[in-house]
Amino acid sequence: MLMPLSAAETGGYLLPIIYAIATGLPVILVAWILAYSVAGLGKFYNRMQIFEKWFRKKVAILFIAVGIY
Repeated sequence: MLMPLSAAETGGYLLPIIYAIATGLPVILVAWILAYSVAGLGKFYNRMQIFEKWFRKKVAILFIAVGIY
């Protein structure tokens, strides 16, 4: 439907180009958001591992102290 419409209109040669940009832009935007959110997720995971190691030591000391008490 787009090609007959673009042939009938003046300046219709721009319609397929506009259509391609308009349909491709949301896909690129979503891909960009996903890529950066996944990168942020990796950083968050690494920070959680560091926190987990620290927290395990503190909880172990607490359990030993409660056990001795």
